[in-house]
Amino acid sequence: MITEHKRIVVEKWFQEYFTKGNVHILDELTTEDFTYHARNGAKSTTEQLKSFMGWYRQTFHDDEWTINDYIEQDFKLVVRYTGWMTYKGGWFNIPSSNQRVKETGMMIFYFEDGKVSDVWCENSDAAILNELGAFEKHTHEVFLQNKEAASIRAEFTNTKNYSSELLVKDRNIISARGCGCISFVLASEQ
Repeated sequence: MITEHKRIVVEKWFQEYFTKGNVHILDELTTEDFTYHARNGAKSTTEQLKSFMGWYRQTFHDDEWTINDYIEQDFKLVVRYTGWMTYKGGWFNIPSSNQRVKETGMMIFYFEDGKVSDVWCENSDAAILNELGAFEKHTHEVFLQNKEAASIRAEFTNTKNYSSELLVKDRNIISARGCGCISFVLASEQ
């Protein structure tokens, strides 16, 4: 069962802050020493999130947000979300196309005395850039799926036996996707 107060705070975050651009709601929802942690290690304060919203409202319109999942543990509330918005221009000089784009992500809200003290966020900005045509067609590699794709098969062994993948190009590991990786094996396809 999700704590009602935490659920209401998160819903206000998405409905008031993101959908309406109400930056003053952050004063109600966050602690004085609030920190927002982005996926690249960057940290932002409440005031920096307010500034970000100015750019965001100029760049995206007509937001619709859905919270797909809630997971609560002690003083944390994790949400998985999906958002749709219309791109109006202003991001990496990508021309405005009034295109609807989809963002997905997960956020971990840390609560202290009923307010949010920290948020950790992982989202799909790269997928949005791809939807907007920021990347030239056929310039990215794909995960290896069959013998025709390449002569290398990649396997992961990890601590929880979850499925994982390696992105391999010219027998070099480009990136890895999976949880708890502790070792890997590259083997030639037969």
